[in-house]
Amino acid sequence: MKQTITFYIVFFLSFLSVPISLMAETYPEVLFENSVLPSSYSGSKIQYQGDSWIKNLRGNLPVSDSIFFTPNNALSLNYISSAQGYWQADVFYPENYQASRNGVLILKLYVQSETTIDELPAFQIIQADSVMSQPMLLKDYLSNFKEDTWLSIEVPLNRIQGISNDHEIVAIRFLQQGADNKEHQLYIDQIEILPSRTPMNKLTSAAVIQNVIPFEKHVDISWRLPLTPSIRYIKIYRSENNKDFRPIAIRPIFATKYSDIVSEVGKTYYYKITWLDFQYRESPYSSVKETKTKLLSNEELLNMVQQANVEYFVDGSEFNSGMQQFKRSHGNAIVSSKLTGVGIMALISGVNQKMILRSVLVDRLSKISDFLTSAESIHGAFPALMDGRTGKGVFPNPHNPVIDLDGTSYLIQGLIVVKQYLNPKDATEAAIINKLTSIINAVEWKEFMKPETPFLFTNWSVDTNFEEATPLLGREALSAYLIAWASPAYNIPFNDSISITKNLSEETYYGLPLTIGAIDDSLDTLLTAFAVFDPRDKHDKTANYYKELQNLILIQYRRSLEEGSLPAGLGSNLIVDSLGWVNPSSIVSTYPLNPGFALRNLVEVYRNYPTLFWSEYGFRTINIKENKLSLNTQGIRFGTEAIMIENGKTNLIWKLFSQDQDIRRIVDALFDADSNGIN
Repeated sequence: MKQTITFYIVFFLSFLSVPISLMAETYPEVLFENSVLPSSYSGSKIQYQGDSWIKNLRGNLPVSDSIFFTPNNALSLNYISSAQGYWQADVFYPENYQASRNGVLILKLYVQSETTIDELPAFQIIQADSVMSQPMLLKDYLSNFKEDTWLSIEVPLNRIQGISNDHEIVAIRFLQQGADNKEHQLYIDQIEILPSRTPMNKLTSAAVIQNVIPFEKHVDISWRLPLTPSIRYIKIYRSENNKDFRPIAIRPIFATKYSDIVSEVGKTYYYKITWLDFQYRESPYSSVKETKTKLLSNEELLNMVQQANVEYFVDGSEFNSGMQQFKRSHGNAIVSSKLTGVGIMALISGVNQKMILRSVLVDRLSKISDFLTSAESIHGAFPALMDGRTGKGVFPNPHNPVIDLDGTSYLIQGLIVVKQYLNPKDATEAAIINKLTSIINAVEWKEFMKPETPFLFTNWSVDTNFEEATPLLGREALSAYLIAWASPAYNIPFNDSISITKNLSEETYYGLPLTIGAIDDSLDTLLTAFAVFDPRDKHDKTANYYKELQNLILIQYRRSLEEGSLPAGLGSNLIVDSLGWVNPSSIVSTYPLNPGFALRNLVEVYRNYPTLFWSEYGFRTINIKENKLSLNTQGIRFGTEAIMIENGKTNLIWKLFSQDQDIRRIVDALFDADSNGIN
């Protein structure tokens, strides 16, 4: 126990003094670029036995923030190889990567110790289904070996024996080669697989820095990127005296800005950037921009978070369809139904707060409505993912199209809300309203009810029908049922909230009653579900929904204080769940339910732990036990946060949803003592 507490203290305090790269998004072909978090890289795993050894932090490779090829860190490979032992270190792709057979594995190597070329490790490629290449020697691909300098290793994939063209690449494994019983210190950076031919033209024009916007604990730097195919990265430099500039980050070309975490309020900082080509040669520097951080009020901090959230959805627009990209990367046209629905409502909040122009929203909706009108659907419902260029669904099994009714329900929620927001007297907006109405009314909700049950089912397929489908249950499904009950043409039989609620029983936890659900219910999911449904003054014969949500927030907070992983005195307003996850966005999203608690959390997290939690688009979710990020649903969290902040300020999204006549009819009946008045 003592070791665990010591680790958390060191881990947390390290964020207060160590500047880190907050970048998580990069190119799919890049296996390692930077660790988002300091100390260690969670996308790695080591093993050793016998007299051999490799340095690790809780089973992960350490990272160095002082020696790196691209800022802000590199992997540290500190090992001893013995004849009576063995070691290996795997570095995983964030997602499996299907490489071209003509690709080239490239990595950067720095040898700090007294190490001969024969003492370098071997490597092999790990593919899906446990397919492994033959071990290859790093030394065979070094023609000019030197210590204390960065070396480039380039290995054509077609020279690696044992690689299968039919399997995706999972990881690269570095492994023991030789048995010299010496301690070696290497650094490895920028591991990627590139085409055998990449643009070779040197970048002769100076980079263009566009804006440098100061806040309290960070500065946002943006740029104007030319249409030059040779540019691969943007490299950002910072100085405190306008003389000594040091590199602080690189960003891929699909990124529009970088948030630089700084240590002092009221201090002047200077920034400049360069472009990097595929050979990591730099363009001429941009001009220098000067800025000064400033103290922000609580209201300004709240606006800062909301604007960052909104910009996630502005920057994540897929060019062809206007839908929200599932994952941001260069040339990625895969879009998400659920993210788009949440994103539409986040954009409405941005327009209402004058953070973006109304024309940005209207232009986006014009594309979305055209896309959805012709996109692949079954019974009016959509797949979870679609190709923004073609409208075709993207499925794990291309021979089994699956409908995501949960994602469709969030998409329809967004369309219902924005339909109320648009102006029917404006010709352009009126045309969009008509298209949205057709899309909303086309969902045949009845088709997704399993016979002889009152439940809607998601993951439904024409081929497998309900065999692999799962029911939508719990409070988080309430909005989906409201829409399905309210559908003008394809409504499902009305039932009260008890029929869709799981774990119905009144229990007391940490001094507070909780009637519906359990204390382990995801706060994220519940808040997203209540983003459109106003729980105030809403109660039925089982529960007061507003009070239930307030109690759940406080129950999870009290449990975190009593059972949480943080040492006393660190993060008194944070909620740490039983698995070690800290999710500031979900707490800020409670703003309309418990504004004081939400603001205290926002202020504490941003001012005390910005290097840990803040990113270009808002607060990240971190697992403090495993030193890793949660990225799969981060976009939903950003959207929910923007929406709920707006609901706390103006009730706008709640109001718009309730203005729909069919929705209002169902809500009035559902929360009436006599719920039999549905026609």
